[in-house]
Amino acid sequence: MVDLSVRANITRVSAVVVLGAAVLLGACSNREPSAADIVSALEREMSSELEQMRRVSSGLMGSYGTNPMGGLMNFKISNLEKIGCTENGKTAYRCNVNFEVSGGILGSTRQTRSGAVELLRASSGWTVSSF
Repeated sequence: MVDLSVRANITRVSAVVVLGAAVLLGACSNREPSAADIVSALEREMSSELEQMRRVSSGLMGSYGTNPMGGLMNFKISNLEKIGCTENGKTAYRCNVNFEVSGGILGSTRQTRSGAVELLRASSGWTVSSF
């Protein structure tokens, strides 16, 4: 038979382990965005803006030909370096970044950009609120 004090100790240890795991998981949900998170958010934002531009320009062109804006805005982000982030509210961060942009009107030329990007944590992931 198992001694009742041993069983009580096992129960206490189990409760501490479960509580500790919950605290660690809760801390993970407040993490700042990674470089990959920032790239994904910027690409989603650019894709959304590109789609709006395509709609506007195709509306202007009507049935007169191909959309002149078709490939001009297809930018690609690469080599993003996250310099650092500061918390800006419970679900927002302001991150300083450096990255390269190519494609679209730039063609194969790569331009280096630096700046601050503000991100909000949404249910679908990180979203750019300003850049």
